[in-house]
Amino acid sequence: GIELPNVRTGDRELGPLIGFAGGGGVRFAVGDEKNWGLGFSGDALYTRYLNHLFILERWGFFGALTAEVDIE
Repeated sequence: GIELPNVRTGDRELGPLIGFAGGGGVRFAVGDEKNWGLGFSGDALYTRYLNHLFILERWGFFGALTAEVDIE
């Protein structure tokens, strides 16, 4: 027959899971003296839940645009 656990949590992070993350970014120097910088970075995350009732996987994305200046 089918055996069910006596206690089961609804919190995803309390069960077994596998996760991967990766990302990168670029920066461009601009201006006459190259003292301004414009940048972009991005990351992607993947989580696979091995023993959860309501969700099997989750994707996440993060991104940032940056502007910077060197002052001397």
